[in-house]
Amino acid sequence: EVFGTDIPDAAVFRDRTIRGLAAVVDAHRGGVVGTTAIDALPAPDPTAPLALSAGEEAMLFEYRSDPADTRYNVTRLYRLRGDVDVDRLESALRDVVMAHEPLHTLFDPARTRLGSADAVEFVARGTMSIEEMDAFADVRRRVPFDLDHGPLVRVDHARIADDEVAVLIGMHHITIDAGTFDTFWSQVAARAAGGPLPPLPLSYHDHTRIQAAELAGDRSHH
Repeated sequence: EVFGTDIPDAAVFRDRTIRGLAAVVDAHRGGVVGTTAIDALPAPDPTAPLALSAGEEAMLFEYRSDPADTRYNVTRLYRLRGDVDVDRLESALRDVVMAHEPLHTLFDPARTRLGSADAVEFVARGTMSIEEMDAFADVRRRVPFDLDHGPLVRVDHARIADDEVAVLIGMHHITIDAGTFDTFWSQVAARAAGGPLPPLPLSYHDHTRIQAAELAGDRSHH
């Protein structure tokens, strides 16, 4: 709003740093998102692993120093009232995860891309009271993520009333943050309602290439 620029929802999954999003704003204001900026870069090596964004590199360094540290686990607990079709919800959530490469690409040296079954762990936890679900969520958010093997998205759901289902979603901060969760959930809700997924104006791979070129350019001026 401040810059008078509409940024696609998908952009927040590619880079959540101020620097990265500022580059997206500049690109959209200048009309260079897409082929113009990409064509100026050297052709990518199709055999090379998916590159990390600057934000991911910093977060991965933190993770490697202590993989058991759960400070960077990010969770949200949603309460859904009414006739909840859990199968439809699961399908929608998997679709959204597969639409965003950061949510289904491992952080092993090969940057392995996972299929839906391996990227998302979706578990039914039976029936609980809301107090029991809150306690379960507190325990669950203290379970470390394995960024080298996955899954990268953990979903636990339980019926907490005849007409209410609680859904706990957890990811590591390297793939999402508290603000991005709102975008993620809105896309899941839209997909569950039968809507299409938003188009991706720029692939994750191209975004990291453009960012790397910009950072290299900045360094050359110092």
